[in-house]
Amino acid sequence: MAKSSIMLTSSLALLACAGAATAAPAWDIRKPPIAGPTNTGPVIDPPASQGQWFRDRDGATQTALPFEFYDNISGNGGGFASHRAIDGRLTAFSSFSDATGARFLTGYALNVTITNDLGTETGIPAGGTNLHGESSGPAPYVGIMRDTKLTIHWANELLHNFIPGGPNIGPASNVFALNHDALAWYSFTGTGDYQVPTWNFGDILPGQSVTRTLDFSLRVPIPLASVTIPQFDDDLLIARTNDLKIGQFFQSDPFTAGFRDDGSAYPFGGDIPTPFSSFANSSVFFVPSPAATGMLALAGVFASRRRRQG
Repeated sequence: MAKSSIMLTSSLALLACAGAATAAPAWDIRKPPIAGPTNTGPVIDPPASQGQWFRDRDGATQTALPFEFYDNISGNGGGFASHRAIDGRLTAFSSFSDATGARFLTGYALNVTITNDLGTETGIPAGGTNLHGESSGPAPYVGIMRDTKLTIHWANELLHNFIPGGPNIGPASNVFALNHDALAWYSFTGTGDYQVPTWNFGDILPGQSVTRTLDFSLRVPIPLASVTIPQFDDDLLIARTNDLKIGQFFQSDPFTAGFRDDGSAYPFGGDIPTPFSSFANSSVFFVPSPAATGMLALAGVFASRRRRQG
């Protein structure tokens, strides 16, 4: 399993405060307050009243996470990390050369960092929707993000290549995940399956960041000359509040399609194959702390130190 690195950027002087949280972008995705049809969850919870469902890769455990975290920019509901709150950067790619010397891309790895900047937001975030027919209203939370999970919306599994149906457009994904921990439920037209690759990021305290390496491979190699290699600082992940849960699966592969999160307030454009979809290409879900309606406030001087989590 890939190692996780945790960067602690606060003194962790956390004080519990009474009263309901009034910030974003971490919203309750249970029903209510989420509105929509009753066919958006697995057999164990068809209306998805408990939130977003996941199943471990071994198929033994199903888990629901009730809150979703976003990377809105500061001034549009985002915190100090702005659109880098969910940040994915290319760290490596693999290729081969044929007899003519032409190179073909076969896979790549992303370093993904999730930063809990809850409680530092400015501006008003937009509400969300998805192709399941669900919609959200503000039911925000500030505090520890427990059992945090990241979903990637442009890839699937090697052995479980989802054939698109319902509102899904285009061929099956050419990208599959290699080191994911679980699969997230995605519904369409009255049915669905556990099919969206998911990585565990553990607990993230306010002011903390967790980084993991995500590995992907291509089913069919593509000419490397047709790809614009991302720069070191390019962010390939976007997850604004106008996307609810897993808004659309599949999305365009941001590496091969040239998609970058440029810090615009919200995604724009149309659906697949346009890379700038109105829905996010990734989502982050978590469990709130036991005092789910309370706020955790940061106190003291910020410090920086690192520790490793294997």
